[in-house]
Amino acid sequence: MELPLPLYSGFFPQMVLTVEELMHYRRVGKERVFQLVRIIDDADCVYRWTDLKAHNGRCVQKAQFLNIQPVTKQLVSKEPSTILKCSIHIVDGQVEEILQAIAKVKTRDARRAMSYVHGDEVLDTQTLLTFPTSSDHKKPSYSYRAIKWSLLKAKQGEEHKMKNLDFCYLEYAGKSKVQDTASSVVGFCIQESIAADRQVPTLERYNILRGHLVRSGIVITKTHQSNILKVTAIAQIDGAMASIAVRLTMEKIMVDFVAAVHRVKGLLERQRMGRLQYLNEWDFVSTKDRKACAVCLRRFYFYRKYHCVTCGEVVCSNCAPLRELEEPLDKSTHCMRVCSVCMAQAGSRHDSNTVSRITRERGG
Repeated sequence: MELPLPLYSGFFPQMVLTVEELMHYRRVGKERVFQLVRIIDDADCVYRWTDLKAHNGRCVQKAQFLNIQPVTKQLVSKEPSTILKCSIHIVDGQVEEILQAIAKVKTRDARRAMSYVHGDEVLDTQTLLTFPTSSDHKKPSYSYRAIKWSLLKAKQGEEHKMKNLDFCYLEYAGKSKVQDTASSVVGFCIQESIAADRQVPTLERYNILRGHLVRSGIVITKTHQSNILKVTAIAQIDGAMASIAVRLTMEKIMVDFVAAVHRVKGLLERQRMGRLQYLNEWDFVSTKDRKACAVCLRRFYFYRKYHCVTCGEVVCSNCAPLRELEEPLDKSTHCMRVCSVCMAQAGSRHDSNTVSRITRERGG
């Protein structure tokens, strides 16, 4: 039986949570953020990391540990739990800008972002419920709690055919509170599986297993350099997981899943491209007026001259590569040349716009 992808909005029954359930999930979200902060802060001194290679060639770090019940001091499972993590550094990026790129509460936006970051590894995703917020305080789009569903493609080996995994989970995204200055964490988008088989039925009839996310997601941290932020993707595979098939499948697919954090830079670039204003061709600087690239000042000689579509200057291909658009302008225009100077200015403009918006909200 074939699952109709992408799923239509009414595929799963309408999700309804009681006040007690809402409060419980709010508490769980806060606890998981705190635990992920501890993992990030203690990563180098508590865990022993080994390096793995993902399919895209990126390095992923792996650590294993035994789960111990805090009260009884007994082992939760004989099988060790596994933590996978992969990090990148974003230069001249803002926390709000990064969160805006990775934390998407609307189904359409989440599908587009996941498709870019993970490719065909994520077959579909859908937002089932968004938690209500106070009408007195308008939150930015990247600050939310939601119940989501996602379907991940299993890695097929030559000997064993693995089933795809789906997940029903709480996603909690936002900026860290100002008072939490002791930690380096400044933003997060975390996922934690929830037990909701009654409202979000398993898809075993479609040959899909229900996976289990624990303390997983993306955490943004400060570095020693004020203009550089560190973005870390983390996934934990629980050793106490009842299904061995699910655990083995997760161990294979989550390596590539966290390694995909390297695509966040491209996601950020696409987002900046969507904020730029483009000139008409007749407003471009004439190629006859320029003997050298306006950015790197290297003389063209036999090199081809290009135009930055934002400032209209004559530039080389290194300084103004083809950059992918968040949404195509038409059927044939999916990429445009924008110079590195205009891209950097797009990032700084986002920062100033954020500051002015916060000032207006505070009545300054």
